[in-house]
Amino acid sequence: MIFLRAAALLAGFLIFAAPPAQAGDVYAVKNVAVSATASSATKARQNAILQGYKKALARLLRRLTLPEDWQRLPKISGRRARKLALQLEPSRVRTSQRQYKAELSIHFDPKRVREILRGAEIPYSEIQARPALLLPLYQTKDSIFLWEESNLWRSAFAAQDLDNIPVPFLLPVGDVSDIRAVSPESVRRADASILLPFAENYEARHILIAQAIAQEDSRALRVALLYLRPDGNPGERVSFFLADDEGTPDLLARAVQTALRITSDGWKRRALIAHDAPRTRRLQAQYESMEEWQRILTRLKTVPLLENHVVRLIGRRSALIDIRFRGAPETFALALAQKEIRLVVGDEKSEDSEEDGGEKEQENPDADPWTMTLEK
Repeated sequence: MIFLRAAALLAGFLIFAAPPAQAGDVYAVKNVAVSATASSATKARQNAILQGYKKALARLLRRLTLPEDWQRLPKISGRRARKLALQLEPSRVRTSQRQYKAELSIHFDPKRVREILRGAEIPYSEIQARPALLLPLYQTKDSIFLWEESNLWRSAFAAQDLDNIPVPFLLPVGDVSDIRAVSPESVRRADASILLPFAENYEARHILIAQAIAQEDSRALRVALLYLRPDGNPGERVSFFLADDEGTPDLLARAVQTALRITSDGWKRRALIAHDAPRTRRLQAQYESMEEWQRILTRLKTVPLLENHVVRLIGRRSALIDIRFRGAPETFALALAQKEIRLVVGDEKSEDSEEDGGEKEQENPDADPWTMTLEK
């Protein structure tokens, strides 16, 4: 059974002010285990691959949506899911005359997946938070583990895809310099004076301390999650308890999945996108040099909510850009913040937007453009 002591983890920790580490792609699904037996190896492979498409898409749809909407997610066959995929990469392939086993990595077409969710009228979140540094601390009756290979808690995290999820995490390498810089005791105390400078080595500003304490019979586990903010103050502590008859590795794997779900759910609620019509707006990019302007434009192009943009005017210190984007203005600002861009939103409603039903926000020529600058 799982007992949650807190309903959600704070979501506000994820607006950063420093250069973010490289994140992944929420539409990429890795480590999908498949296995099939048939009359021939070729047929077994075909069946296994279709099984993989179906499993991967189901996992993706859950990744993008809130738990309360999972029962409404459409059931999609492997053949239909295959048509939504852009790329398939098998690994760890094992075959025999009638059997095929493998792990699949599948990248899906974002536009077509959005259409599936739109058809089901289910809101979704595709904005990835900037990666946070993950420090898994594992305690047993006699020992405490952080960097050791025997840290089963760390191994359970390492076995998961930490890159392509709503809230990605960075696991430190654990080399000699890491071991010298951070001790298990400093993690247990959440010592900001030690941990925050250490996180900067990984281009991360926030830290998740994931502490797992094994109970005496090794069939129960108490987990506490604590975010350490850049100002040195700890965020909300979230804890949960797992207990069953599984062995330690299975119990730890379930605990990791629960921890990742908790961190993702809080973020997804903040970054949620409804299926409203796209909006249009004019932005004014402000910068100190042309190199800074190029950085702004390059990062803007990577924002997942952006559908189209047209540069209207470029000056020495500012530029005007017309954009078309999905989601509410504050959600778009949140997406930009993950790319080190600060957006100041003015009055986003035009004079006609409420009278015509508000389905599509019309551009007001007299409205001041929203301002956009690089975070310092």
